[in-house]
Amino acid sequence: MLSPGDRVLAAVSGGPDSMAMLHFLSCFPGIRLTALHINHRIRGREADKDSRLVKEYCKTLGVPLITRSFDVPLHAKRKKLSLEEAGRQVRYRIFEREAKRKKAKKIAVAHNADDNVETFVMRLMRGTGLKGLCGIPPVRGKIIRPLIDVWKKEVLEYCAKNSVPFRVDKSNLSTKFTRNKIRHLVIPMLEKEDPLLKTKVVRYIRSFSKDYALLNKRIEELGRKLLKRAGSGIGICRKKLFFLPEGLRGFMVREAIEKLHGNLLNIEEVHISNILTLQRGYLHLPNGLFAAADSETILITKKKPGRPRTVSFKYSLRVPGYLEIGGSGTRISAELVKVPRRYKSAGRNTAYLDASKIKGRLTVRSMRAGDWFVPLGMNGRKKLHDFFIDLKVPPEERGRIPVVCDSEKILWVAGRRPDDRAKLDRTSKKALRLFLS
Repeated sequence: MLSPGDRVLAAVSGGPDSMAMLHFLSCFPGIRLTALHINHRIRGREADKDSRLVKEYCKTLGVPLITRSFDVPLHAKRKKLSLEEAGRQVRYRIFEREAKRKKAKKIAVAHNADDNVETFVMRLMRGTGLKGLCGIPPVRGKIIRPLIDVWKKEVLEYCAKNSVPFRVDKSNLSTKFTRNKIRHLVIPMLEKEDPLLKTKVVRYIRSFSKDYALLNKRIEELGRKLLKRAGSGIGICRKKLFFLPEGLRGFMVREAIEKLHGNLLNIEEVHISNILTLQRGYLHLPNGLFAAADSETILITKKKPGRPRTVSFKYSLRVPGYLEIGGSGTRISAELVKVPRRYKSAGRNTAYLDASKIKGRLTVRSMRAGDWFVPLGMNGRKKLHDFFIDLKVPPEERGRIPVVCDSEKILWVAGRRPDDRAKLDRTSKKALRLFLS
């Protein structure tokens, strides 16, 4: 993280983590240290007290201090962001600007091991890919995190041993924020079941990070071939993308988003899935991004595309046989097979149904008003409209998702969920295999 002669900008809030990091770095030989304190203008007088403490302690340590103030609530309102996300955007923008001004090669922030565990759990709950399970990186560009392997308990012990003053942000105790819920409610509950939970999670993070480091080399190679700058966005060649193994397609989409936006914050697994199943038109993504698609390209862009046309289609599907939907490149195939032993672990683009429960001929069509089915694992019916809302499928994309039916019912919402009424069971002798590609 650090080399002799480095100019280091340390982000200091006044809390125990950043104050401990400031003290530690002030003792670190051979670096040129400057502290940076940002008042987010959220906590009024409490924030002013934080600023005074940081100023006084920097004077005690002999560390130069830069102070900045920014109205984060106003920024959140204008950009329609949560306070957490708005604060993060503002902080890192100021970090980069001040680092450039001070010619600092490193920006030190005080995330600790507990923060890493909380981030892992939060991403797991929201839905993430392998990169998200790598937790908070110790080093990312100029950003370094000297305390990333240090537990909060150890930070407090360090402060006590070295007489490091700090203030506690009372908002960190409120469980109205997702991270605080995980910190104060979810993780303590899980630790009752397994006291070694946090240690294990850190071990998982390290393992995933090693795996991703190897995989990322392949992703970067493919990115140079598949991703092209296209106006205000990044284009992905659809034909080349779907020629890749299914597991790599999501990584390519994430790579395009990260190249355009700079990070994958708020991008969940459901967003990646929606992009990969987008045939035509566009859909909204978090962070003011859009995904647009036609028969040749998937485009990740910051500019809202033109309004898509309403899509309606209906096709007959033979068994065995396949069909392509409207020249989009999306194919659905059907065949009769023996009941596989591991049909429950089939990917989301494959459905195995009991052939004896299929009535009449198969059709593949777009959704219709009033459509309902019984999602696999449920006892009662659910409107397809409500099902798509639960999965966060944008309205403009719902009509493009193929629905496979027999003469009586919906069998499979392609790429999403089979119908429980056609599921395989112990008495099943023959399976209908449906595959979306």
